[in-house]
Amino acid sequence: MIAYKENTPYVLTVSQKPSRKFDKAQLATDMEMTQKELDFIGIAELVEEGQITSKKLDKYYYDEPNQKLKARRANKKDIELIFGGRS
Repeated sequence: MIAYKENTPYVLTVSQKPSRKFDKAQLATDMEMTQKELDFIGIAELVEEGQITSKKLDKYYYDEPNQKLKARRANKKDIELIFGGRS
């Protein structure tokens, strides 16, 4: 897509990249703790005490779609490609 800013053409592209997230709220509910208690040290202590395993922690990770918008100045080739050689 071409967009103009102050009479300068820019090519806009959208890329889809998944973002890995950890569901701390669900873990807190399952462990009957507050989210504040479940920082890195709190989770490490749960693993050391045997209350949860690293395999069980994997079920709390999920991928969330994340869209990124990138803009760059359009060159002559980009404009010819989009407008079919008409300038």
